[in-house]
Amino acid sequence: MRYAAVLFGMMLLLYGCASPLDYFQFQQSGPAQEVNPPSPQPSQATCADGTAMNSCSAEKPMFCTASGQLSPNPSLCGCPSGSILSGGECRAGCEGGTPFSTCAAERPFYCNAHGSIVEKASVCGCPAGKARSGETCISVCSDGTLPGECSSAKPKFCTVSLQLTDDPERCGCPAGTLLKDGRCTAARCVDGTQVGSCSVNMLPTYCSESLVLVRNPRVCGCLSTEILSEDGSTCLNPENLIYSEGVKFKVFNNAYMRIRDAEWIECSTGDYIRLQLQLDNSEGDTNYPLYSQELQLLEKTGPGYLNRKWISVQYPSRDGLCVEPDRFAWTYTMEGDVNTGMVWYYLPDGFNSDADYYIYYREIMVGLSP
Repeated sequence: MRYAAVLFGMMLLLYGCASPLDYFQFQQSGPAQEVNPPSPQPSQATCADGTAMNSCSAEKPMFCTASGQLSPNPSLCGCPSGSILSGGECRAGCEGGTPFSTCAAERPFYCNAHGSIVEKASVCGCPAGKARSGETCISVCSDGTLPGECSSAKPKFCTVSLQLTDDPERCGCPAGTLLKDGRCTAARCVDGTQVGSCSVNMLPTYCSESLVLVRNPRVCGCLSTEILSEDGSTCLNPENLIYSEGVKFKVFNNAYMRIRDAEWIECSTGDYIRLQLQLDNSEGDTNYPLYSQELQLLEKTGPGYLNRKWISVQYPSRDGLCVEPDRFAWTYTMEGDVNTGMVWYYLPDGFNSDADYYIYYREIMVGLSP
């Protein structure tokens, strides 16, 4: 007890009168610290555009790698508008892989220059069973006629339900028929010729829509013994046409003939008449045939020309006196060509100065002055 009192007294001398409990407090050395402070959080890792690592950027096709670098990765991040993924790369085009300014596999769709798929039937056409209407395609009747229109096969009409029905009052009747009592019926002229056709027995007549036979040589041609006039308006009887030597005359459509320079020639083998023949097919559109047996020499003598002699083409042998330069080339004179050459006729009874000589071709006669 005596020792405790002594110890207490010494403490009072050293520390004054403070409460005894104050002397049992412990002080830390250094600055004050918080009790249980929060753990530090690591900062978020991103690429230069703010995209998180291992993520696709908003700017396709860029990808933010784990090292913080932006790298294109179209297979993972896709392609920007106006381009398509092709061969691992972004190429200009539309959705579905169609390149710019190109028709898509499904008609009439088209990839325009802005990367949009639009209908463009004028360029891409239409699929089977449909036809163009503006730039789009609509369903049509079985023959391709648009609904609400007449078929080319009269009198068919394409309804809105895509059915082909007969409607002659709206669409008319086919050739050879006329509308009668609401129906198309066969129409013929008095000789049996169908309307809109040439008569077989009465050339050059034509069966008109009024069922009257009218002359129409421009369409129906002429009889075999006639030729068509140059303007195509009428048929001419060549028996009434005797041409003079040197005159150009028509023989077929746009084909013309001219015979000139006829002369009597004495050869060692006998007498001949030689002339120049020209067949002008320069304006024609058909190859024109001409054979030597068709062009004959007619010799007329006696009162009223009762005596007639037909002489065929015959060329002289090369006897030194008569030669055959520039023979006319028989068979065909091609369209656009002019065929000119010399033609010879052998006179078995010699030249008769009292006779009249003509070249005769398909009822056409040309008077000669040898």
